[in-house]
Amino acid sequence: METAENWANNIQNKIISVAMFTGAYIGPGRCVKAAEAISAAERLKQLSAAQTQKEIEGIRNGDLVYDHATGQLVKSDVSAEPQSIVAHALRSVIAEEVSKQLKFEEILLRAEQISMSRDDSNTNDKPIDPDWFQSYKSYAEKAHKDDLKEMWAKILVEEAETPGQFSLRTFNFIQHLTNAEATLVQNLLKIRASNIVLLTSNTGNLGLDGFLTYEEVLELENMGVISGSTGNVQHEVTIPAQDLCIYINHTKVLIIRNITDADINFKSTVLNLTAIGQNLAAINDDLKADDAYLRKVGAQIAKKAGLSVSLADVMQLSSNSYRYKNEVTIDPA
Repeated sequence: METAENWANNIQNKIISVAMFTGAYIGPGRCVKAAEAISAAERLKQLSAAQTQKEIEGIRNGDLVYDHATGQLVKSDVSAEPQSIVAHALRSVIAEEVSKQLKFEEILLRAEQISMSRDDSNTNDKPIDPDWFQSYKSYAEKAHKDDLKEMWAKILVEEAETPGQFSLRTFNFIQHLTNAEATLVQNLLKIRASNIVLLTSNTGNLGLDGFLTYEEVLELENMGVISGSTGNVQHEVTIPAQDLCIYINHTKVLIIRNITDADINFKSTVLNLTAIGQNLAAINDDLKADDAYLRKVGAQIAKKAGLSVSLADVMQLSSNSYRYKNEVTIDPA
């Protein structure tokens, strides 16, 4: 017989556990063991009881009275006219809170669906921090559009996989991101290679002609997404003899092979993705890599003696395991 233990993965369990612990779920989650569901239900009951006790204390102290016309608890010292204003305000607050709860429930469901397609074999056992989750909820529940709800769902799944990688700075960044800025960020992420952008020049437009203008690079740096606009940031890696190094975009992998019998020191001018930039890359996993730019970079790298460069389609198996296919060699520029 299929049980929760058999079909709910670790990511789902972590999401639902913290959601229920903080009272974010209206009802028990589908992926939790019976004992955990009972514990979470008891937690919700305690929260409800605490609220009830607070209201009773307010009545006892004479601070609150029950308004039969509105069915609400109101302050006892307001006049008849302000009472209607209070009642209207209370209804507005309740409507807003219900709206937020429904949106957040949808985001949680989306996160569960995303997690079901993930291989979580490398997911650590560290739980999601309840304080982090409460902050996350305060931002996510304000999302109106489906694409933003999907983005917040992905953030939760990524955090469940590796707790601690998404900060409040990233939340604030996403909340205030304009459509134009979002498009600019996506154009950057299409030409990245792992957590850097390999450049073909350290002067002028940094070799990004036709892909990003220098003004756009400066804007991205001012936004806190990248660093290195001055063209003086160096990326350096030693490739052992007859070995390789790879740079991964979500859909493509740039493969640099050392075809000699001696180690080769590979250097390149780069733009670095900041922590916010790396967070954005993680949740924009449906972007298609810009093949033209990666081929251009590969052609420049292939001019170095002893290196062979190719481009291939990448398939992600888990958070740190990949395989690729359709490898095509890139000729030197």
